[in-house]
Amino acid sequence: MVAHISDRYRSEVTAVSQHANSRTPAQVRWGRFPPRINGNTREGRQIKRLVALYTKLFDGELTELVRRDILELAETETLLDLLRASALTGGRIDLTALNRLINTKQRLRASLGLGGPMPDASVPTIEEMLAQADEADA
Repeated sequence: MVAHISDRYRSEVTAVSQHANSRTPAQVRWGRFPPRINGNTREGRQIKRLVALYTKLFDGELTELVRRDILELAETETLLDLLRASALTGGRIDLTALNRLINTKQRLRASLGLGGPMPDASVPTIEEMLAQADEADA
């Protein structure tokens, strides 16, 4: 019985080590296979450009969750652009899917704090708006 467990363990270790050594050059170069974003395509370049833009908006350290959300937002916007382009050129698209993708983009932007007014824009209080209205009436 002990020899059987040992033989089984040895075969599992051999299988795992052979799998670890069977990485293709693409896997070694990218660290994972297949690469998520291919920078040689127009869509890949757009995603990378959007990720760089949104990353630049966040000054300081980004958590892994924020990085993931930024990447997801860039991918969603790229897919939305492709769907809209297809619709505008007469392609048949699912309008429900288009609407869901638009809503997903808006939710992602809101979760990252990118959906509202710019930070330097100040919103007047009710008292300030009433004072302006009184000045206009006078």
